[in-house]
Amino acid sequence: MRRRSSWCALAATVVLALGAASLASGATDAPSVSRALPALHEVAGWVAAGLKEKKATPSIDAQLSGNEYAWLPNSQCLRTAINSTNATPCVLGDTTSATTVVLIGDSSADQWALDLGWMATAHDVRLVVYVHAACPVGSVTVELEGQRPDPSCATFRSLVLADLAAMRPTPDLVVVSELRLSNYRSSSGGQIPNATWTAALASTLEKIEGDGIPVLALHGVPITTTSSPAACIAVYQNTMTRCTTRLEDADPSGYDRATAAGAHAANAASVDVTPLFCSTAACPVVSKGDVTHSEDNHVTERYSAAVRGALAELVGCAVTQSFAHRADATQVLRSLLGGVSSKVLTACRALSH
Repeated sequence: MRRRSSWCALAATVVLALGAASLASGATDAPSVSRALPALHEVAGWVAAGLKEKKATPSIDAQLSGNEYAWLPNSQCLRTAINSTNATPCVLGDTTSATTVVLIGDSSADQWALDLGWMATAHDVRLVVYVHAACPVGSVTVELEGQRPDPSCATFRSLVLADLAAMRPTPDLVVVSELRLSNYRSSSGGQIPNATWTAALASTLEKIEGDGIPVLALHGVPITTTSSPAACIAVYQNTMTRCTTRLEDADPSGYDRATAAGAHAANAASVDVTPLFCSTAACPVVSKGDVTHSEDNHVTERYSAAVRGALAELVGCAVTQSFAHRADATQVLRSLLGGVSSKVLTACRALSH
């Protein structure tokens, strides 16, 4: 997780970053989302409206303080899980259900955990969450710049894989999410090539699939052009559109593409959540009156809760993809769509993965 400086110190950074972002301020074209996916259709409207919203309201201003921590889920169970060194799971949803979905990942998985828990409760599913901060799902050793590698990361990964192999009944679906941080370095201190990241993720996913478990990779949260959208809004109270990120700049080093490639290489499902944040051209910092990002790479819990219905539709749409052990995940995925008419399936296929 990137450390945050004071807003005053960030002001110059914000101004420098706005050259490209400000070009997107007039871009309001919403992605074409069928009404057959009503929650996604509604979110597309919020995004389009957010790209036009210039003036920060008192409600928006109230969200700026403490934005660095606005992604943290309000859950003692998840706090215990992410702080453990021995892969302690947090169980959410219908804890007595025989239908089990497992969520694995770093803080990018943790930020969605309560929303997947909401889905699990609504659809009588048991959700088992394993999270470890700054620990890739892929079998690659990383260190945050200036720090040593986390010795418990590899242990966490191996313990989770062992738990999955031993689970009975076998999980109906495993959802993984990992975020490639810009200040990750290899154990030798060098950059980690995207190809290495892709291969490492594919290796882990293939091990899970080897136990007969279908896997879905959740990815695509855009990286904002400004290091702190909250700081940018504070500076540009009446011209918030200057804080907009162009879609073409939302994956600056191809890190998200490398993650998606890892899922594809392993024949796993791939769910791109970009439509929750962006039009076909740009990504606003405010949507539905909510600040979307906590710093530049996490989702605020306030916004993730607002879009959880649309997230459910995106995940459910994976039923139209071809991936390993797909049949075992079909019941769970279909339930998230609230029906699988031909119109729904056509709308799902129209989404890019």
